[in-house]
Amino acid sequence: MLKKGLLLIAALALFAFVGQASAQTLSLDIDASDNKMDDGNTSGMVAGSGTEVVVEVFITGLAGPIKGGKLTFDTDMLTVNNTPEYATGIAELPSQGNTRTFYSTDLLNGVSLNGHLATVTFMTASDVTDMEFTVGASVDLGDNMMITAAPPLMFNASTTPPMPPTTPPTDTTTTPPTTPPTTPPTTPPTTPPTDTTTTPPTMPPEPMPMPMMVPALDIDDSGNGMNDGNTSGNAKAGSTVVVEVFAGELSESVGGGSITFSQVPTNFDFADGLSMLGEAEDGGRTIRFSGLGDGLATLNAYGHVGTAMFMVAEVPATISVEALSVIFASGA
Repeated sequence: MLKKGLLLIAALALFAFVGQASAQTLSLDIDASDNKMDDGNTSGMVAGSGTEVVVEVFITGLAGPIKGGKLTFDTDMLTVNNTPEYATGIAELPSQGNTRTFYSTDLLNGVSLNGHLATVTFMTASDVTDMEFTVGASVDLGDNMMITAAPPLMFNASTTPPMPPTTPPTDTTTTPPTTPPTTPPTTPPTTPPTDTTTTPPTMPPEPMPMPMMVPALDIDDSGNGMNDGNTSGNAKAGSTVVVEVFAGELSESVGGGSITFSQVPTNFDFADGLSMLGEAEDGGRTIRFSGLGDGLATLNAYGHVGTAMFMVAEVPATISVEALSVIFASGA
């Protein structure tokens, strides 16, 4: 009996944060009211140990939506006290200390900010009474984006006014007239020969390209986690097909991401180190995931993300991945 064919097409768009062509500016604002407005409060006073300090973070000049990034604070005197309060549509991957990794809950389209990125509550790590210190910040949105670092916040700056300059006493001694020196004849300068050598222009460095990845699908009910290149096969209407999903060879750990299939899988088993994040979206076609434990996951040599099961309604049929979004643990 002739069996109708099942054709598997891997149509994937893999990216690690949406690109921006223009420059963005990062700014910080000390504001316990959390009004989501940059009031320009860049200095303040704080005392004691365990004292809370609220700082708002803003990014201006964005040319489009963002899909994730890494926010790093430069200070030894303050530590992030709890999970920051992010703008609507932004959530945080498991993070510790003063480096926070965040992502858009809509990984397919990203989120557009109106300036306010997050409100962060710090706590003084020790007694900072009368101690002058600063808090700086930087953000990495990936794709070689140019981010202007935030001017640092200043705490407990000295308010002692500077000493006025001392006026020297008036010299009442009479100075005898000065006899001008005899000027020797001027010898015209010798003109050096013209250098006809052409200096090549200095070229700006080439931007570091994003790593190229080759995502793929593989029909395989053995669950071996290896891309065997099985992209077509036979199936009957009403039968179940097992498909492994691969992100290709990755050079670093993964913090999270999402997969959008052309149809709803009946089941999806993540690779070791990954787990489902929240509920499935788009009627079950989009599945978000994150790393376990410390929030980081290292995929195998094939970049195995997980194994999906699909019910074949009719044949011939195609199964595809419309988008696979990966957020690197480094935020790059």
